[in-house]
Amino acid sequence: MEMRKAINIILIVGGFALLSMNGLQMSEVPANVQVSLVMKATPYCRTLSQKLVGSNFVVGICYQEKNRSSYVIMEALREEFKKLKGNPPVQVDLVGLDNDGKPVEGSLDGKSALYLTPMRGANMSYILSETAKRDIWTIAVDPNDCRKGATMSFELVDARPKFLINMKSATAENCDFSSQLLKLALTL
Repeated sequence: MEMRKAINIILIVGGFALLSMNGLQMSEVPANVQVSLVMKATPYCRTLSQKLVGSNFVVGICYQEKNRSSYVIMEALREEFKKLKGNPPVQVDLVGLDNDGKPVEGSLDGKSALYLTPMRGANMSYILSETAKRDIWTIAVDPNDCRKGATMSFELVDARPKFLINMKSATAENCDFSSQLLKLALTL
């Protein structure tokens, strides 16, 4: 019983936790920091900064409803995006997966970016090919998903969060990051 209380406290206070089969594992970079960094990076991508000028900057959060860690992380990200004060505001849509591990039909339409939470059995190659076709910027909670093809993630380096950018994926998704941002990032 005491262990369960500790986990609940960590989830509430940390605001961003990954539950794995081995127990509780804290994310390297919390949701509030990730969302802040994503919004700071957006003006440094020429194609995305144009979307911020209008009222059509829509972030999809791809998650699995029955996967507890995916769901908890989706909720933390959604809450952080809601707190943003901007003109125009960022619209957040949830993107669920069908039984084949693909985004539900039509759920990627109109998205500027897609945040990928940790998911089991997701068809990542399909998701990434669809985002590339639609010029949707992919941001992964798990840095390993960036190594597998998502455009951006975050890692701690000397206790400070750093951008992790997959250049091949950035090119495929038409994310033209400025040299200023790339100097601050770890690139793959």
